[in-house]
Amino acid sequence: MDNDPEIYQPYLENYRAKRKGTVSNSTEQPGHLSKNHPSNSSPDIGNQSSDLNMRLTQTQQELEAVKANLRDEISRKVSDRIKNQLPHSAESMISDVYDSLMVEYSPKFDFIEKQLKSLKNSFMILEERVKKIESRLDDIEQENRLDSLIFSGVKQAPGADVKSCINNIISDKMGVQVYVSELTKVYRFTLPENPTRPDMIAPVLAQFSSKDVARKVFAAKSKLAKSGIFVSESLTKKRREILQLARDRLGNHNVWSDHGRIFARSGNDARTRRLWSCDDI
Repeated sequence: MDNDPEIYQPYLENYRAKRKGTVSNSTEQPGHLSKNHPSNSSPDIGNQSSDLNMRLTQTQQELEAVKANLRDEISRKVSDRIKNQLPHSAESMISDVYDSLMVEYSPKFDFIEKQLKSLKNSFMILEERVKKIESRLDDIEQENRLDSLIFSGVKQAPGADVKSCINNIISDKMGVQVYVSELTKVYRFTLPENPTRPDMIAPVLAQFSSKDVARKVFAAKSKLAKSGIFVSESLTKKRREILQLARDRLGNHNVWSDHGRIFARSGNDARTRRLWSCDDI
């Protein structure tokens, strides 16, 4: 029992002596117990045992509290460290992955970039060619339209022939002699219904036997002033758009067409310039 706590040693020794009958040196009278006798010390043993149990319980509670505090402290520090280091670690990891991918795919990117540059150059060349082709086709179409004129504001009596109306305007009001055979085709355009302008008169296209005849008639258009009838060249869609936009911006008197070409002058600049596109306005 050498390993027993020292606090129990006196009680163990007295207990052993009593059992062997060796407790005989006491100087107390029979019937009286020594104050050092274990029976007189039993209340102290109980108190000390209770105190030990209380201390043990208290110590265990303190240890549990320490463990809980330590656990909370460790959890807090780990959480703080994660918060502080994770973004940096994640950023570093993303950067490393990005760098490795760039190294791996850089040749492919370079190849694709070269291909895109080549395709872009090819596209620009093709685009320029298409513009030239479109311009050439527009010139051809306009050349084929030079034998035709557009008459606007031509009223037609019920039952009257539109070709006869145009022939009378050319001969009577414009003073140009045109044979019936030289006026090869005449027809009135069909306009979409416009409730805001129900009295709008559809224009008339007159096609002549030659460009020279059409040119002779067009040259006399000024004789129709104040008659409400206007004569204009038959233009391609592209040139009509240029003409209309230029007139909207510069005024009708500052924009005109001649042989299918659009001309304009603006402001104090009396010089005449040709409009090749809407960008030139």
